[in-house]
Amino acid sequence: MRYTIHKIRPKRDGGGMLPLGTRSEVVAAFARMNTAPDADGSRFLFGPGMRVELALDLESPSRATVLSAEVKVAEEELFEIIFQGTQQEFPGLLAKTIRRHGWHLLNLETGSCYPPMPVEDDD
Repeated sequence: MRYTIHKIRPKRDGGGMLPLGTRSEVVAAFARMNTAPDADGSRFLFGPGMRVELALDLESPSRATVLSAEVKVAEEELFEIIFQGTQQEFPGLLAKTIRRHGWHLLNLETGSCYPPMPVEDDD
């Protein structure tokens, strides 16, 4: 299963994509989920049940802005716990992180989006 994480500007504000944040901000957000790069400066983050590839803005390497992230699920059961959570912690850390940062997680196989796009932003 594959997902992408994007930050979307509402259509009423002109639409389009926004950066997820700086590389350090995005890496810190994923670190809360025990997901981190295996080497300094790597664009790949590894965590429970998933591998995340950061798409960096190559036009401004000094700012290290993350444009989007691709999530590849390695272990479905672990990913579900990180995303959906458990009975003791619901929703999971990934869902909380996505909402906290105003991101959207798009399932590339089904087209479903979490959180759902606002009605005025549906195509």
